[in-house]
Amino acid sequence: MPFILPLATALTVALTYETLKGTKNTIQRRQRRQRRKKGNGI
Repeated sequence: MPFILPLATALTVALTYETLKGTKNTIQRRQRRQRRKKGNGI
């Protein structure tokens, strides 16, 4: 039984890391789109 706790912790950390990475990518994509729109407007 004590073996389950570290496993769950590792899983949570991995999940959190992946989510953060995904959020970062989404933000970068949004910024790129905004830049393109501004560039076209000029």
